[in-house]
Amino acid sequence: MNKLPAVTSSLLSQFQEIEHGFFTREGGVSSHHPNLASLNVGFHKGDKDENVLVNRRRICQHFGLSLNHLVLAYQDHSAVVHWVDQPFK
Repeated sequence: MNKLPAVTSSLLSQFQEIEHGFFTREGGVSSHHPNLASLNVGFHKGDKDENVLVNRRRICQHFGLSLNHLVLAYQDHSAVVHWVDQPFK
């Protein structure tokens, strides 16, 4: 599978210890709802759980991670920073 379309930050890319990506709506399996993009990763959007899990696994493949190492943040336009330094559920 090819890498998913992702946008990266030149500022964050300066730090080798930070892997990041801002993904587009393309490259996933969600399609049953007109307001959902194909790469929906939110369980709260009314999508099928199976689709969300496949989409999350595709993001993991993009980074070479397992699903239990994926960290997703809820998008909030603020100055709040969340630092992740250990696995969590």
